[in-house]
Amino acid sequence: MILEEFVNKNHAAFYDQLGDWKEAITKGCEILEKDGSVTPEYKEKIIETVDNIGPYFIVAPEIAVSHSQNDYSCVNKKGISLLVLKEPVYFESQPVKILFTLASKEPNEHLDSMLRLSEMLLNPELVSELKEADSSEKLLELDKNFPEI
Repeated sequence: MILEEFVNKNHAAFYDQLGDWKEAITKGCEILEKDGSVTPEYKEKIIETVDNIGPYFIVAPEIAVSHSQNDYSCVNKKGISLLVLKEPVYFESQPVKILFTLASKEPNEHLDSMLRLSEMLLNPELVSELKEADSSEKLLELDKNFPEI
């Protein structure tokens, strides 16, 4: 279900390779900018936070859930995007191939999204297949093959 939502909202993108982690953050945020979830400054807030405190949002090997900390001024509405990268980008020395970008207007608003993502990411078979996804059609196929998510 959650993967189908990424497709239906045009909140998923697939790349063979990006230049660096800043470009990945930018691409993830641009998806949310297109539907008005965030302002263009949102990506700058995330990049600034990573520059200051490091990649605090790496949640598992090759998986990150980027978001701004304690600054909701650039968020217009709750949203989440997904980038799948064939070649990883590196946050310091940590490779990331799956990047979710979360936006919420208040501290607890994103908890339901985090819970749903956690349930999905606890399935190693699904995560493995998600890392190989290269199209929205593949996400829909995974959604059908893993109906419990």
